[in-house]
Amino acid sequence: MHQLPPNSIAASSSSPLQHSDMCYLTLRKVVIVEDMMQAFKDPSILNASLKIAFADEAGADVSVVSRDAYAAFWVGFLQNHAEEELERVPALCPEYGRDEWESLGRILLKGYVDHSYFPTQLSFAFVVAVVHGESAVTPKVLLDSFFSYVASFEKDVIIAAMNGSIEEEVQNELLEILSKMGCHTVPSPDDTKSTIL
Repeated sequence: MHQLPPNSIAASSSSPLQHSDMCYLTLRKVVIVEDMMQAFKDPSILNASLKIAFADEAGADVSVVSRDAYAAFWVGFLQNHAEEELERVPALCPEYGRDEWESLGRILLKGYVDHSYFPTQLSFAFVVAVVHGESAVTPKVLLDSFFSYVASFEKDVIIAAMNGSIEEEVQNELLEILSKMGCHTVPSPDDTKSTIL
């Protein structure tokens, strides 16, 4: 059985232990999202050579263990903290503040830089905003991501409304879709796209 050095992080603690530029991190699979979010609150983790192990498992970090940790984190995070259909949009959680969102960004960056791991299920508009800033999200990128966010039948209704369909059935379905997003009136066909954006 291979173990991390005795002064590595304990499984019950979720902050990394650093030795010069080396950082040892032991994660608990059951609460991997919470453990990684806590550990990545420290900005210096980005500059460290990270060694990851899972609590109660044999094996020190090889690239596969770290990659598995990032994959398990994103599966857990997207299942519990993201919404919708084809593309997943991280949901605003009341328990998440600036520190947690910065931690999430560090996990995204470190996973990609160290292991070329990137969660492809994330909304393209979200990724563009995170990487390039919100001003880089064009109306086309936003609309394309929105259409991947909603169910396919909702997309069809919205496109029909944007194309000028004024049928009562389309308007009722559009109102139902928009009301889930806080809009309680049916926009005119000319205003549908701007309402969506």
